[in-house]
Amino acid sequence: MKKAVFLAFVLALLSSALFLWVADPLRLQMVYASPYTDISVSTAHNMITNGLYPDLVVLDVRTKGEYDSGHIYGAVWIPYTELDARINELAGHENHDIIVYCRSGGRSVTASQILDSHNFTKVYNMLGGILAWQSAGYPVWIATVHNVNTTFNYDTIQAAIDAPQTLNGHKISVDAGTYYEHVVVNKALSLIGENRSTTIIDGNGTGTVVKLDANNTVVSGFAVRNGDYGVLISSDRNNISDNTITDNKWDGLFASGSDYNNISNNIISNNTEYGIEMWGNGNTIFGNKISNNEQAVSIMHNWGDNPNILKENEMIGNRYGLAIYDGHLYTYHLYAVADTSNTVDGKPVYYLINQSNLIIDPSTFPEIGYLGVANSSNIMIRDLVLSRSGQGIRIADSENVTILNVTVSNNRVGISTESIGWRVNCSILDSKIVNNEDGLSLLCSNASTVHSNTISNNTVGMDIGGMSTRNLVTDNLISNNREYGIGIYYLSSGGNILYHNSFIDNTKQVYKEYTISPNIWDNGYPSGGNYWSDYSGVDLYSGPYQNETGGDGIGDTPYVIDASNQDNYPFTAHDVAVTNVTLSKTVVSKGYNVTINITAKNVGHYTETFNISLYADKNSSIIGDEIVIGNQTVHSLTSGNSTILTFTWSTADISYGNYTLSACATSVPNERSTTDNLRMCWVVITMVGDVDGDFDCDADDVFTYVSPAYGTEGPPKKYPADPNYNPNCDFDGDGDVDADDVFIYLAPNYGRSC
Repeated sequence: MKKAVFLAFVLALLSSALFLWVADPLRLQMVYASPYTDISVSTAHNMITNGLYPDLVVLDVRTKGEYDSGHIYGAVWIPYTELDARINELAGHENHDIIVYCRSGGRSVTASQILDSHNFTKVYNMLGGILAWQSAGYPVWIATVHNVNTTFNYDTIQAAIDAPQTLNGHKISVDAGTYYEHVVVNKALSLIGENRSTTIIDGNGTGTVVKLDANNTVVSGFAVRNGDYGVLISSDRNNISDNTITDNKWDGLFASGSDYNNISNNIISNNTEYGIEMWGNGNTIFGNKISNNEQAVSIMHNWGDNPNILKENEMIGNRYGLAIYDGHLYTYHLYAVADTSNTVDGKPVYYLINQSNLIIDPSTFPEIGYLGVANSSNIMIRDLVLSRSGQGIRIADSENVTILNVTVSNNRVGISTESIGWRVNCSILDSKIVNNEDGLSLLCSNASTVHSNTISNNTVGMDIGGMSTRNLVTDNLISNNREYGIGIYYLSSGGNILYHNSFIDNTKQVYKEYTISPNIWDNGYPSGGNYWSDYSGVDLYSGPYQNETGGDGIGDTPYVIDASNQDNYPFTAHDVAVTNVTLSKTVVSKGYNVTINITAKNVGHYTETFNISLYADKNSSIIGDEIVIGNQTVHSLTSGNSTILTFTWSTADISYGNYTLSACATSVPNERSTTDNLRMCWVVITMVGDVDGDFDCDADDVFTYVSPAYGTEGPPKKYPADPNYNPNCDFDGDGDVDADDVFIYLAPNYGRSC
């Protein structure tokens, strides 16, 4: 009888199990889920530290006071009395390893059972609790990140942000320490560090250290370092202030389509690319110290209506200083307002807007840290030397701008002209554009003239792009540029005229991309086209069809650029040039010598011998009164090479006055162009002690010129010269400005004029 009853019970049990499996296979699996497992503190410590449990959760189920007094680092705090109600805070961890602990092991049992009941499959109860953990010598942690509004405390900044109790408008306070995190702020929070020197968020060499995805966020009081990007802003109306942002692989601060942010009083240094790269509008960039980055600040194009405001920023020791890219679709929109309270290496920023009939030269703007001209007309820029800027000279949406005899070197972009409204007609004449990343950029530029410039040793020599047309490029030396000599790109960049230029030893002479319109590469016959150092044709014939007997200095076959562009009359002719004239002094005391160095270059195809003559002229209106300083012969100068000739001019018998010095290379037989055979400069012959060339010795000479130069050294005593060394103040020419210059030379003439 008992056996029959037992068999009936077994059959009933099997029938019930079969019903469950048929009705709900998933429920049957849950019914048979494993219960929690007891583990020792040593096992728990091993699981936490060995790196084999990347999704491990450590759950502290004690009271808040117990948790705050010391806990296992990174533990999630949910009191066991609230665990059932707050179980959703563990959503996504149902199949992850969870270690549960309390003070001594009692409450963690209850908590483990609750997790079991909610189908968490890998629950481990740590026997003995935190007391056993500490008895084993394992560390406990006091939380250092605090939600001021909820009073909850956390071990990491991200944990505080992600906590469901943390709401928009809350303040997160972070104690001093180093936090190896990649922080994403996706709520409108105030994130406040204890001290920007000691509260460090370190990206451990990867990723974005702090990313702002939510609007109306405050980040202040941190050192943000050692990531790809330090701070990346993809939201609006944030406040990033009083931070140190340093040692990131790309940008210190990058704003991507981000508007109306306040970026103030930050120290931004030693970032591999930009200190601040701003894509957005209506941002305020105020009072930041930006140093030793590849480039300090770049204000990029945006399509908003409100300019970015730059005030009182110090840009010091960056490879490149400031760049502002402005413009708009078909109409000018102001992208930035940057006044002279901003400085680059101690020199004021000039971003000139809505100007007209203005002359910019060393007398009107003696110190320039950055020069930009926007929405202006009838501007003359001359005789400047500009370097180490994001843009040596920036011209935007302006008309009738002339750039004459300037030297732009070691800039990211030497000269940049742009007009989204196609307004720029700019003349760039007799200038040196050398050793920049991009030498000269004409973007959406019409009817500009580029004439008689040296564009050499840049990464990119010159670009014509963005539907630029009707630009005239003539008589330029375009040489030794590392990527290409001239680039023409973007659809309709056609109708430009380029002739009598010398393209010498550029890695690629012409680069073209996305262009469908042809350009004109010669001036017809017999005027000719350009000189190309890689032209392989011969000159056996002459005439417009190159079919007449006898050479004419023009190649018999075209220089082919592509299917739509060719130089029909490439030069193989002789050509020499004077490319540079430098003076030991520009203001010379009568009776003393001035040294003049003249650089002559063979820009033609053949080895040449020719003469260089140097003249001084006080009154150009009188013909024949020129003073011959000297003549020298250049012997057998090979194609593409230069030589420097040194002249010494004694001024003992020269009257006071302003003199024009003209260095002239005699033309060689069949020279294709003599426009670059002459180069001029200017010198003042005056009394000893007169530095500014106004023919008296007064307080201006002492305080404006001699005082800043006092104590500095230059050639022949020191190469290179100290930054403030002024050779015009070195009256005795011994390579320093010292007491001898002041008391022996200047003082006896103080108050006198000539």
